[in-house]
Amino acid sequence: MKFSLKFLNQYLPVPQTFEAVSEALVRLGFEIDGTESCGYCGSGSLVVGQVKTKVPHPNSDHLSVCTVDVGQAGSLQIVCGASNFKVNDKVPVALEGARLGDVVLKETVMRGVESCGMMCSADELGLSETRCHGLLILNDRNPAVGTPLEELFGDTKDIILDVAIPSNRGDCLSYVGIARELCAIFGGNGNKTAKCVG
Repeated sequence: MKFSLKFLNQYLPVPQTFEAVSEALVRLGFEIDGTESCGYCGSGSLVVGQVKTKVPHPNSDHLSVCTVDVGQAGSLQIVCGASNFKVNDKVPVALEGARLGDVVLKETVMRGVESCGMMCSADELGLSETRCHGLLILNDRNPAVGTPLEELFGDTKDIILDVAIPSNRGDCLSYVGIARELCAIFGGNGNKTAKCVG
């Protein structure tokens, strides 16, 4: 059965890390069949940027060369292949050294033009399960330029645990059941867990 760590923590007396919950479940005799991360996957230098200029790339029909204000780091030149944005739009920007999942961003040259960052789509940030063909536009949120994306999307991070539930442990086929078991390790009791459940 799959459990969201974020949701499971709502039932525990004190929220626990993925490592602590996994270790506790193994100590209790459960097997972890797998884990997966979901939600915002960025870390490092990811901020809100505002597009100041957008001109066609001199060596490409589908790329644009943009000047993007990223706050304290100033304005950067970024080459972008998306077409769903305009000047003054606020967009997510990954700066050099930022990590998106397993990818670490580096400055690059795209068809002869230097690009010092990357404007991001929702799926590149882990915020959409389907491939997006445009940038994530943040105008509706109206964040300040330079705001770290962690402040906007950090609460969406989660880990899904796939726990093998033995056939004789039907009492653990729910969040409440697993939380009651974990209370034996983390120091709480069934009554406190039940109170958390409501």
